[in-house]
Amino acid sequence: MRRRFIWIRVLIIGLVSNLFLSCIKQDVDKRQVQQYIFNNLTEHLISIEMYQGNDVYNFELPKRDSLVQEIELVFGSSEGLILYADSIKIEFDDLKEIKYLPSDESYRNLLHLQSYDNKKIGDVLITRYSFLEEDYQNAEVIEED
Repeated sequence: MRRRFIWIRVLIIGLVSNLFLSCIKQDVDKRQVQQYIFNNLTEHLISIEMYQGNDVYNFELPKRDSLVQEIELVFGSSEGLILYADSIKIEFDDLKEIKYLPSDESYRNLLHLQSYDNKKIGDVLITRYSFLEEDYQNAEVIEED
């Protein structure tokens, strides 16, 4: 009889503990966001054409302006995000261009996370890429057909 009483007390303590612990808010519930910020620090209009699967996305980045893309890390989709493109073409004033594939080894490749500056503010991871005059200088003149 005493043994049964001890088991009932252990069972009650276990159930109460489980109920209490399940009511505590956990970090899993937090919304975690990653922001991609593209800064145009040049004096040129930048057009970005990115390819992802069968889709083509186009973005314009006026001189001295920024483009912001955002993804929720737990359930977000990488669709249309520049960093996750299969390939990318960057045009400066429709005069010069740079093309990147993930396999290209340039330290300025937008498809490599190492080319970005990363910083965390609260629950937001900020990933920043800045277009520089150096990018314009290294771009190739667009050949007319």
